[in-house]
Amino acid sequence: MKPWSVHPIRFLSMAICEKPGILTKDQLDAVGMTARRLLEFALVESHRNDLLIRSGIEAVCRTYQSNPEASEALLRRFLPQEHLKAFGYLDMPVLAREAGRLVTIAPALVRDMYISAFSFDESRTEQTSMGSGKIMPLTSNRRQDYDMARWQFGEIYPAFLKHAPEHAVEALVAVLSSEAGTRSNMTEKTLIFWGRSPELRPTQAISGMPQNTSMRPTSKCSMRLRPNLSDSERTQICTAPFAE
Repeated sequence: MKPWSVHPIRFLSMAICEKPGILTKDQLDAVGMTARRLLEFALVESHRNDLLIRSGIEAVCRTYQSNPEASEALLRRFLPQEHLKAFGYLDMPVLAREAGRLVTIAPALVRDMYISAFSFDESRTEQTSMGSGKIMPLTSNRRQDYDMARWQFGEIYPAFLKHAPEHAVEALVAVLSSEAGTRSNMTEKTLIFWGRSPELRPTQAISGMPQNTSMRPTSKCSMRLRPNLSDSERTQICTAPFAE
């Protein structure tokens, strides 16, 4: 891919990817290959191009099924802690917006997106720009931008739990464990999962995760998930530390 061709290709790819569901398999394969090359080009540029990377992430997520292995490998490059420290406030909101498309076709990847997003805490408040308006420019900050990604993950969690319950429970347990590890005054609570919505009533809210739930104590058991549960047996009980 040549530098002079990148932006016209980006524009066309995003236009096509607006409705990936109407593409034929051959069309999806062709657009998917272009999307991956676009993102690969953006990642190796000496000077980061935020617009190009955002468009590349969106296009790769929307054409994921054209080559799941290659698409997953590219998207996982945005999950390490080192990357989140530098660019998480820019890239994680894009991943969160697109994750809903992946819950049925890449649940393990979505699980790891949750774990990465909630295991890193963006505390910096440097000003960021919301759009490119000149008359009335809007601003945010790094922490707010990153927290928006967590909120978005919370919004899609019910769908994640419905379509990939085991991966969703693994993500939730990891999120709660990570959250508890950052707090003091730990006590032990029990979480119950009935195969649909997790029933939680945290004494302190976890940023971004659903709050319309309740927690009920029960007997303690290992946090390890029991594999190969049938639909009728999808009752998961686990114990995790949580802050008062």
